[in-house]
Amino acid sequence: MLLNPGLPLTRHSLSRIRAVLTAVSVPATAVSTGDAAVLIPFCNVRNVPGILFEVRAKSLRSHSGEVSFPGGRADPTDLSLMEAALRETHEELSIQPDCVEVLGQIEPPELNLRGDLCVYPFIGFVYPTSSAILQPLSEHDPLPSCDLELIRASMNPSEVDDVFHVPLSELISPSRLRPSMFRGSRPYWAVNVF
Repeated sequence: MLLNPGLPLTRHSLSRIRAVLTAVSVPATAVSTGDAAVLIPFCNVRNVPGILFEVRAKSLRSHSGEVSFPGGRADPTDLSLMEAALRETHEELSIQPDCVEVLGQIEPPELNLRGDLCVYPFIGFVYPTSSAILQPLSEHDPLPSCDLELIRASMNPSEVDDVFHVPLSELISPSRLRPSMFRGSRPYWAVNVF
């Protein structure tokens, strides 16, 4: 097993995640308005490893009220798609880019149904503070936990209605998994997060 879902994430855990992520061909030139990026934010909350999800604000024009990862369209000022994912995470959840250790990307990126937007997913670990990244820990010491209530208190209410943490043990529970087909052609596992 790649990770023990019952134990907090450690530097060793992050190394193992980084080792299995596949590099994606990211445009070498400036990102286009047809590109978007999301961050899949791993973190420990009260020493429980998991992933942060957000509920998009009901006032938004698209995907309102949906559960999502932080992210969105790239801006012309973004130097990379990774920078776009980190900028959007900061705008939505007030998580500073220097509090995120980016571990890699998932491939392949997919075009939306209209064919005008390609979403690039990045995996990262969220630290409670930027100085926590620099703490001298052994490979197997638990990484610092984020304060979910602090993130909730700091999130942007014009973009996000809620943020929540789903433990890894819940995400891999057979009761939450169901087989599905992406656009009817490619199998994948869907996960019920509620």
